[in-house]
Amino acid sequence: MSNNVESFESFGSDQQIAAHQAGLVRVVLEGQSDVGLFSRYWFGSMRETFEFIEAGHLVVGSGCTAVRAAVAHSLNADGVPAVGIVDRDSLFRERRWDLLFGVDDVKFATEVQTLDVYVASLWEVEAFMLEPHLFADWVYGSHRTPPGSPADCAAALGRALFECELLLEVASFFAAAHAEGLSYGDSHFRGEPLVTVKAACAAKLATLSAPSQSVAAQVDALVAAVRNSRPASEADRLTFYLRYVDTKRLLVRLFNALNVRDHSQWVLPPMQSMSNRRPAELETFLRNVETRYSA
Repeated sequence: MSNNVESFESFGSDQQIAAHQAGLVRVVLEGQSDVGLFSRYWFGSMRETFEFIEAGHLVVGSGCTAVRAAVAHSLNADGVPAVGIVDRDSLFRERRWDLLFGVDDVKFATEVQTLDVYVASLWEVEAFMLEPHLFADWVYGSHRTPPGSPADCAAALGRALFECELLLEVASFFAAAHAEGLSYGDSHFRGEPLVTVKAACAAKLATLSAPSQSVAAQVDALVAAVRNSRPASEADRLTFYLRYVDTKRLLVRLFNALNVRDHSQWVLPPMQSMSNRRPAELETFLRNVETRYSA
């Protein structure tokens, strides 16, 4: 790893001094919950190489924009090697619909990835918790009237897929609303059936401006391509859908659909840790960074 040897007089803060003394590569993440996932459950064995840090600890702000600014600050102001990881939903904020809902992985890598900031393939980091094989145990242990029945456990993955497909149906609505400058909370449409949700979205879309309606049409076409590219097996299909479905909105619907306690998704990372599982995509990125900075 880099020694980062400099005179202490050149540092502007104790944080800079500590970073140089540690000789670690900073991995800048969007939020504190992300830091917990990376450092405690997924990549704790890599803490001799990396310091997992929230962007807000280095710069003012949060989210993907702060990650990019924090990486630049670490590299240019602190002189500490750094990389950042941002969620795929950063493309939603940037209104890059063709990439957000695109199925061409080569185009995604070419147009989105940079040397110092990695854009994850899934919508949000929490999506990496939603491994298909964990759903039955999640329902069993977190059911509102525990334990979950064998029937509920067996049906959990299918119900999750249904909720993903529902949210794909209305993805164009949320994209158009964003283009219009409107915002809807994660609990919007919570527990409502597909027919009600679709009717409400159609009614609201009809009131939006022509440019926003054009966004809806564009996203509808992209989502159609997503459906045509979906894998055959249920497990693979869920992982595929997690690229294109708003994770937090999905979780809120899953609390109802699976009849599990609100916020109980946080039982999933310990399950992953106990079975020595971690997101392979993110591990590959970190291993590549490790190789780059140890060369």
